[in-house]
Amino acid sequence: MDGPARPTRPHGIVAVAVGGDGLSGAMVQLSCAGSQAARAVPVLEFADLLAEQVRLRDPRDLEELARQDWIAGGPSAGWALRRCADEVGAALAVERMARFEVTRGWVHGWTSPEGDGAVLLAARSEGRAPRARVALSMLAAQIHEERAWEVVVGDDGPHEVFDPLAVVDRPWRLDATRTVQSELARLLGGPWSLTGYAAFRAS
Repeated sequence: MDGPARPTRPHGIVAVAVGGDGLSGAMVQLSCAGSQAARAVPVLEFADLLAEQVRLRDPRDLEELARQDWIAGGPSAGWALRRCADEVGAALAVERMARFEVTRGWVHGWTSPEGDGAVLLAARSEGRAPRARVALSMLAAQIHEERAWEVVVGDDGPHEVFDPLAVVDRPWRLDATRTVQSELARLLGGPWSLTGYAAFRAS
């Protein structure tokens, strides 16, 4: 999903949207041709709206996303992308997206305080601990800092594989005598499972 031209030497932008009930969420990664344009208010606002579009409309892929009616008013999300690129005078493209939804538990989004990426994860749990969001943010930060994913090379180049089993058996970063699985069960107040996650980097 590209604007008028695909960025060269791109700068990354990652945005996350989570529903008020915490049961659905989405994350998008954009690339922009210039570092100043990547920090421009129109680009950041567009990225936030695009993440919300993915959360609400659940497109199958980037091509379907580009064709969908734009939630902020307009003929399509692709049209909104081109309009934003024209406004800031820089090439802009949507690189990838992720979306999760649960019926019990949480979908949780976390953005790095350093601005270098974000994590979206889905956890199924019967527990409703008051500090669940804090616990899930701690898990997301560990995923981001440890780069808890595998990179594989396919016909279309390298891409990340986000396997929940590669996360839950890791030592908990604040107490290496415990695993992520056991510590989150304690913090969430009951049995839980990590049903999915994605981690996008910004540059």
